[in-house]
Amino acid sequence: LAGLVLALYWPAVDFKLLSLDDAYYTTDNRLVAGGLTRQNVLSAFSEFPDGDFYIPLTTVSFMADVEIFGMAPRGFHFTNILLHAFNMGLLFLLLWRMTGASGPSAMAAALVAFHPLRVESVAWITERKDVLSFLFLLLSVSSYLRFVRTAKWRWYCVLFLFAVMGMLTKPMLVTLPVLLFLLDFWPLGRLQTVPGISPRKRILSLAVEKIPLVGLSILTSVLTIVLQRSAAPPIAGGSLASRVGHSFSSDLIYLYQTLWPRELALLLFDQSWPRHTAILLPMAGVAIVTAAVVLAAGKRPFLVTGWGWYLVALLPVSGIVPSGIQWISDRFTYVPHVGLMVAIVWFAVSIAPVRLPRWALSLIAIPLILLLAILARRQLMLWKDSATFFGWKAHVTGETCDINRFVEELIMQGDYARAREEEKRILPLAGDSREGGYIQLNHLRILAGMGERKGAIEQARRYLVVRPELWETRLQLAEALSAEGRYVEAIDEYRRVLDMHLAKGRQLGIAMEGMGVALSRLGKNEEALACFNEALGEIPARASIHFNLARLLEGRGEKGPALLHYEESVRLDPGNPAFRLGMAELQVKAGAVEAAVAQMQEVARIAPGKAEAFLALGRILEMGGSNAAARASYEKAMTVPALLDDTREVAKKRLVRLK
Repeated sequence: LAGLVLALYWPAVDFKLLSLDDAYYTTDNRLVAGGLTRQNVLSAFSEFPDGDFYIPLTTVSFMADVEIFGMAPRGFHFTNILLHAFNMGLLFLLLWRMTGASGPSAMAAALVAFHPLRVESVAWITERKDVLSFLFLLLSVSSYLRFVRTAKWRWYCVLFLFAVMGMLTKPMLVTLPVLLFLLDFWPLGRLQTVPGISPRKRILSLAVEKIPLVGLSILTSVLTIVLQRSAAPPIAGGSLASRVGHSFSSDLIYLYQTLWPRELALLLFDQSWPRHTAILLPMAGVAIVTAAVVLAAGKRPFLVTGWGWYLVALLPVSGIVPSGIQWISDRFTYVPHVGLMVAIVWFAVSIAPVRLPRWALSLIAIPLILLLAILARRQLMLWKDSATFFGWKAHVTGETCDINRFVEELIMQGDYARAREEEKRILPLAGDSREGGYIQLNHLRILAGMGERKGAIEQARRYLVVRPELWETRLQLAEALSAEGRYVEAIDEYRRVLDMHLAKGRQLGIAMEGMGVALSRLGKNEEALACFNEALGEIPARASIHFNLARLLEGRGEKGPALLHYEESVRLDPGNPAFRLGMAELQVKAGAVEAAVAQMQEVARIAPGKAEAFLALGRILEMGGSNAAARASYEKAMTVPALLDDTREVAKKRLVRLK
């Protein structure tokens, strides 16, 4: 089972980082970028995030990825896939141990493993929280099973340890005590009548047994709610009726998606819909299913555990608890699906008229699992990069924000023509108070990217006359002015952005970096250095800041510190030829010719057919004394497409120097 899961998800190893939070949790996280060190681990546990979840063990797992694989996305993706495959194998073994039924256990685990709703948790690096916390959940249940069967309290201590680790990975595991109580009912049968002990006392003793876990869950819940207050999530701020409606509706929506898994995408539930009488329909639906399950509890106790597990596991992310941005999201079904699939499989077995032979069961099971695997693989390929993902999401939702994100990704890929075409659908909303700023930002980027920098500057000024508070638009204006060489004007605009005190974190760092570049172009190196250092404090894992710092320090004659920053820029973004070329040139000056040649060879490898590759090859030939061949390579660099704006200019200078 684990091997098949690994094969199904293996293409995701080559997927890119998704612009939706992946960099926030990995490459832009200073602790993760620093690797698995003692200080970073201590900081992960001692620093409480503002407006985010407290998930130190998840952060540590990302650190381990960096330590083993480096900063490339392959390492993060590989670990996600490996954890999911291991989880599914362990889930089968655990179900088998608890029920003694190998066939139904295998089928239930396979349905969980191959269902398309799993894709989001595995393919999205950000959701390391899911696959890792599920591992600790399985280990917790396994320890609980050992405790129940041996009555040895050391296994309860192991259970408590795994529960702590799970909640430090993702707070969704706060429902663990209730989930264990459901397992007491079935398949463990601990709620059955015991001679000399009344049912009431039996239930009470089992509840008391779980008090330490309940205390842990309460502590985790309180911490999560407190940390999430500053995030101002949409659902948390909604009315009680809205949150209750969202909760019951999500139960039915996920049930529908389980049976009909098509057009899956991240969806933010409309909190204005479920109000007053509108919440009665989803409540009635859940109540009817629950009543049917309770009535069948005598003959089919597995329905109580399965349906109860599904409802309870969904509760923390259903929206009824005012914590987090509550989406209708595939990843929220990772744990709940276990109960649902167990209920479905055991119910199917219970209603079979006769005991079917294995070959007959295979005829039913294999095509179903194969169909789910095909759907999952198709869904998986939608996560290969941000443009593909947001293009699909925009198609499914038609939401302005999704279309705008798709446009942004097309811009980042350099496909300005298609970006302009897609943007036409939402450009009339550029004055909208909610999405207008981001629409304006992308419009200006498209103009600048298509060479219409003056048009971008004029359009930005027109936008700012109407809405001067949009710092994103002003930041883009500053970047356009800087690209045009109007550095004094650019610096003024950067300062206005910083004076707004609206940009923070990554945005603040980008603004500081931009101002540093403009200052350095004017020869104000001390001020530029201060800007770069401040920007680095906000975004320590941004490769371009290290590169700009390196160039500035190199110009000041500080070769040692400059080389360190060049090396860091290459480590953070190994696919950028500019960073490698810059480091190679400094290595040549420092006498490290072999190291420089290695960097230039890598440039030729990652940019085949581009001007950068021929520039790098020319430098290698020039250093080897083959000046005629070097000249030919530089001349070729001036006639082929370039990835960087100044590559042809550099090649021209090298050519003049050789002549």
